[in-house]
Amino acid sequence: MPEPVSALMPDTTSLLLNLTVQVTLLSALAIVAALALKHHAARRYTLLYCTMLALLVLGGLSTAFQLSSRALVVLPVPALLIEEVGAAPPVAVEWQTAGMDVLTETSTALSFSPRSATAELNSNRLPVKLESILIPLWLAGFLLMTGGLWRSLGKVKRLVNNSVPLTGSQRQQIQDNLTAVRSRHPDVEIRLSSAVSSPMIAGFPRPVLLLPHSILHYLNGDELTAVLAHELAHLERNDVTQNLLQKFILALFWFHPLVHLLDRMVCRAREEVCDNHVLASLPAWLYGEALLKVSQLARTGQQNLLEEGKSPFIHTDDHLALAMLSRGWRLEQRIGELLSERREKTMNLTRLGNYSVMATVGCLAILLA
Repeated sequence: MPEPVSALMPDTTSLLLNLTVQVTLLSALAIVAALALKHHAARRYTLLYCTMLALLVLGGLSTAFQLSSRALVVLPVPALLIEEVGAAPPVAVEWQTAGMDVLTETSTALSFSPRSATAELNSNRLPVKLESILIPLWLAGFLLMTGGLWRSLGKVKRLVNNSVPLTGSQRQQIQDNLTAVRSRHPDVEIRLSSAVSSPMIAGFPRPVLLLPHSILHYLNGDELTAVLAHELAHLERNDVTQNLLQKFILALFWFHPLVHLLDRMVCRAREEVCDNHVLASLPAWLYGEALLKVSQLARTGQQNLLEEGKSPFIHTDDHLALAMLSRGWRLEQRIGELLSERREKTMNLTRLGNYSVMATVGCLAILLA
């Protein structure tokens, strides 16, 4: 019986497989560590976001090391040539040698087959290079994801352009709230929009704070202060730019489910850290009441827009807007965590803490590469 025709996979395929394994290990370790930091939002965010950034480092170094044959660990992957289903069976070829009839059974592996039989057999063999499938597939997914980012930027830009600035009386109404927040962005542009269902920071590179039209009449002074403190915390932390970079990294690794999980965990940790900014100056029960009212306002606003035949702008993790309410995080759970005595309310790690996390994750990425 002829042996299967085998070979090593092309370098590109091996590179992609090894990179996928490395990304899996780094992401899994970060997720496990983040689960152990359930009550420490600032530490969890720093760890997860550094891991997202480290994926870029890992991808670049892994590619460079493997192409230069300097990788510490490389998984060699054998592959078989794939043959078409229904290939022709072995053929019998007859010829005469030294006056004797010789009947020889040949297969596709015999190099001394008659030319006509060899041509027929080779036509039934279909060698497939896996990278010829994987690379176009990755590129298609990447272009689809980046196209979605571009559409989200356009949608947010239209949302901001269609909003209206505060009137003088409205600005005066919330001036005391802005003073109470003590933000480093006291002159932030605040606009009202009938298309948003909850407060959000939107726009790049000049983000603005969008508020639903009726929120100034629906919330009292302290509740409005809590809303402003949460949203302005995003500006202080430069979350808009960080979120855009995060989504670009997600587009690069769109094929990996653990990277999608990392992205969702980063988004949630970011909101928890901004909640801590509110808890630094206001009691948890008051902020919980503000969240309940904002949620009720959002449902009412969405219903009114639907009755008018309009589509409300509902924030999801795919949009490049940082909304106060997000999908996938139950309000009851969020308020319960606000009231938990085990919650660690740190807003930012120390410089040493940040550098320590960055160095640890970076070294791990280099070792895995």
